This record gives sequence, structure tokens and C-alpha cells, in this order.
Amino acid sequence: MFRMTNKNSNNNNFIKDIQNLLKNFMEKKQVSDFNERVLKKYGITIKQPDYLSETDKKQLEVKFTPAKERMELDRAITFAEKNLEHEKYTDLLLKFGQLCISHGKYNLAEEILNKAKKLNRNEKKSAEVLLGLSNLYARITNFEKAILYAKKSQKIFDKINDKLGLAKCKNTLGTFYAELGNLSKAKKLFEESLSYLDQNEHLLMSAMLYQNIAVIYSIYKNFELATEFFQKSLTNYEKLNEPLKIAEARHNLAMVYMDQQYFHSALNEIDKSIEISLENGFHSLLGLSYLNKANILSELKEWKFANAFADKALEVTHGTDDKLTIADIYKIKGKLEYYLGNFDLAENYLLSSLRINKKYKNQMNIAETSLELAKVYDSLGKDSERDVFLDVALQYYKKINAQEQIEEIIFLKKSVQQPVN
Repeated sequence: MFRMTNKNSNNNNFIKDIQNLLKNFMEKKQVSDFNERVLKKYGITIKQPDYLSETDKKQLEVKFTPAKERMELDRAITFAEKNLEHEKYTDLLLKFGQLCISHGKYNLAEEILNKAKKLNRNEKKSAEVLLGLSNLYARITNFEKAILYAKKSQKIFDKINDKLGLAKCKNTLGTFYAELGNLSKAKKLFEESLSYLDQNEHLLMSAMLYQNIAVIYSIYKNFELATEFFQKSLTNYEKLNEPLKIAEARHNLAMVYMDQQYFHSALNEIDKSIEISLENGFHSLLGLSYLNKANILSELKEWKFANAFADKALEVTHGTDDKLTIADIYKIKGKLEYYLGNFDLAENYLLSSLRINKKYKNQMNIAETSLELAKVYDSLGKDSERDVFLDVALQYYKKINAQEQIEEIIFLKKSVQQPVN
């Protein structure tokens, strides 16, 4: 699974980020007392394989259980409200909301952004708050609300003729349609967004669009163009010293290498991405990276090792409540159980994944999971069930002209397996 782009190693990073935001809005003397407060770290352990490199051990031992940042954030907001003028205070609320999203604290983000929406009196800032809410609702898989708020934001940016704001809205909408499997519409929106920008001036926004266009090329198996656009995005991110975006770009390069069966190159890139996420606390991306490391390891037939990283992905992702990633984790666990010959358990995981993907109308993931279910039923000799799921997958892959998957489905349709005793 690639990461589209539209920030989480330990809980203390969140507190430090709160403090740094306050420093940007207040005099140093005003926040000196506040900056002394630091929360304790705590967490749980997870069962590990017996053989671990130092890199893998570090990745699996990091803790992700909930922390008590709520009190710290409430104090920061109260402190800011008493010490800042109205406009600066509402600006800070927007920054706090964005910070909470980047750290996977979505309930807090929703509360803060709605407060900013209510208090804001500036059209441009109102559009930015709406776009923040749009990104938030996408993270919790409420795409109906996400699209609604993105379009409201776009309407305001269009009214005030803010080209950069319009580019951000079209990019955001593109990521939503890509998540929902409408790749042609997503690509069109990304290209429209890029047309609004001076690419030499807006390095960050351009890099985000290069990355998203690269994801589309990757899905279409055009690996040459995908790699070219990912490298362009990575170059910009490194110029700007954007650790989250660098981690995303390396994560996505790993996926391109995996699709080409360059598994050790893929592991190298995914480990670089995980290292950055661990250092900076990028939990949302980290959950996805653990998941895709499990995918890579499964391709190398390291089943138990892959399962450890799938479980770690589930631990991280339940904390951020990223339902589509949870569905992907169930899918990889279903594939692992299939490889191990545990067909009933594989079926259960894959049906769980399918249920979530159907709920959120993710057509691409529905097709991928249906194909995996068809393989399970093929191994069990259940031809009618197999063909039902093959037809579901085939319909989508024909729509996006995915020849590799189409050929695999045609082959499975022709195969005949004896039932497993």
C-alpha cells in the first residue's frame, strides 16, 4: 500500500511540538514556565521472533500505548487564549489541529479545528480550517465529509483567487478519489493542481504532487515514470529538510521496488522510512510502513517474521483508528495464514478486510481482497465461491486495465483443484 500525501516515535515529541508552536506565537518569557512540563513515557511489549537484527529489534520494541497528552494540550490552549490576540489565537488553534492530525490524535484534532472554525473571521484562514477538517475526516475514513469540506474550502479559495489554496484543495480531493479507487479522476486532479503552481517556487507542494502522481503510475505498473516522480519528490523534500515527507517518499520507493520484486532494495528503503518515523513519532505512516515491511517479508517467505510486523502494524494503527490500513493488515494476515495452510483463519481475516473495505467503498482494496479470497477458495476446491470473488476482482481490474491481475484471474478461472482433506 502506497502513501498518498495531502506528522508521530514517542509521546514526548507531541509535547515538544506543542511547546515549539507556542514559541512561534509568544514571547520566550511567556512560555518558559509552560515548557518545563514533560509527560512520562510508558507502553507495552509485543512478542518477537527469536532471531532479530538490531534494526528489527528497535523497530519492534518501540511503545505505542495511549499517553495523557490531553491535559498538556488543554493547558496550552487555555494559556494561549489568555495571552494572544484573537486572530493569533485562532491561527494557533489551526496549527494545533494540524499537529494533532500528524500525531494521529484525531478526536483532539476534530475538537480543536471545529473551535477554530467557529472563531475564525478571516476568509483565507477559514478555508484552511475547512481543508484541515477535510484531511482529518479522510484519516478516519469518512470520505463523504472529507470531500464536502474540501469542496467548501475550494469554493472560498476560488472566491479570493488563491492559486496555492486551490492547488491544495485539488491535491486533497485527488488523494480521496485515489483512496476510493477512482484513479483517472485522481490523476486529473493532481495534474490540475500542479498547473496552478510555479514549481520552482512552491517546492513542497510540487513535491507532494510529484509523489501522488508517482503513486498513480505505480498502480498502473509504469515503474519507470513512478520512480522518476518519486525521485523528484524526494529531491525537493531533502532540499526542504522535511522528515515526514522524506519518510513517505522512501516508503513509496520501497513499494515500487517490491512491485518489481527487488525485495532487498525494498527492505532497505522501508527501513530508512521506519527509522525517520521512529525518530520523529510519525505514527500514521509508521503503521503503514510496518504493514508493508510485513508484505515484503512475506514475499521473501519469512512468514513468522512478517507476522510479527503485521501485529506491530495493528498495534500502531488501532491507536490512530485508520480503518483502511486496519483492513490492509487483515488482508496481509489472511495472506500469511493462506501461505501457512490455515485456510479457515485466512478466510476469516480476508472477509474482515473485505467487510471494512465495502463499508468505506474502497474499490481497489475490494478487488485486491476478493482476489486473495478467490485463492483461498481455489485451494479448498470451492469453485463457485472462487469464481464469485474472481468476477468481482476482474470487473475492477478491467476498469483500470491492470493486465497482470487480469491474466492471473483468467488463469485461476481455468484451474481445477481437488478439495483439501
